[in-house]
Amino acid sequence: VTTMQWDSEPDYVYTIFYQDNPSSDWRILPQANRLRGTGKPLNAQDRVDPNRPPRRYRVLPEKK
Repeated sequence: VTTMQWDSEPDYVYTIFYQDNPSSDWRILPQANRLRGTGKPLNAQDRVDPNRPPRRYRVLPEKK
């Protein structure tokens, strides 16, 4: 399991994108789509296959 944590702002929603390799498209992590900011740290988890290369992640904030 990979856990991501980031600071959030109340007027934002956050979506985490992942990439399986540098040449693949960015995809939305389903369990981390448009999470509402609270002013406190948010976190999300991704269950990954340990036999595959590590994924890359990015958090996209969006003003509500």
